[in-house]
Amino acid sequence: MSRLVAFGCSHTRGQGLLDVPDPRFVGPDFDATIKSKFAWPKLLADKLNIECINCGVSGASNKLITALVSDFDFKIDDICVILWSYNPRWTLFFDESTNISIIPGKDKPLTKSYYKYLYNEHDHKVMTTMMFRYVNLHLEKLGIKTYNFSVDHEQCPDEIKEFVLETPSIRKDLVPLYTSFNGTHLNEEGQQVLTNYMLERIEEYNE
Repeated sequence: MSRLVAFGCSHTRGQGLLDVPDPRFVGPDFDATIKSKFAWPKLLADKLNIECINCGVSGASNKLITALVSDFDFKIDDICVILWSYNPRWTLFFDESTNISIIPGKDKPLTKSYYKYLYNEHDHKVMTTMMFRYVNLHLEKLGIKTYNFSVDHEQCPDEIKEFVLETPSIRKDLVPLYTSFNGTHLNEEGQQVLTNYMLERIEEYNE
């Protein structure tokens, strides 16, 4: 039986929805494995009448998404949908089970040092392009049907933009209209709107 396997950041996990704890309000011991039944992966899977596996991780960079896709045990009839994250984010891997997310605006010494001394916008775009190509070649080799989206289509490097199905920018276009209780993510209605856009693009792609 087909499964929809979704990858992405907090917008995929469903942060900001009532059935997912928000670390800013719950504290450091929140359960990061909880995924929302109101987020687009479950909504899209329901529309396609297939099982949903939500691999979204709050704060995920495109590097972390690449690693998660690479390590996932796909089945031949799976459908993979990726909502690529924000280019400036990064992840440092220390071993197979330990990593640190580096996100702009976070008040941490490592984060401040990274964006002060190491970050370069062009370098991150180059890395995003390489990771996108690697992931899609990997999935093609496995025979997995794949659909690529981005949290902000305009940020996609020119080399891959035509291969990313276009939907409105989540933070620029959708969050202002459908704001969750935490002020930075989509509420349930917003997730439904995003899901409808994604389904339309997938149907157009398959025509």
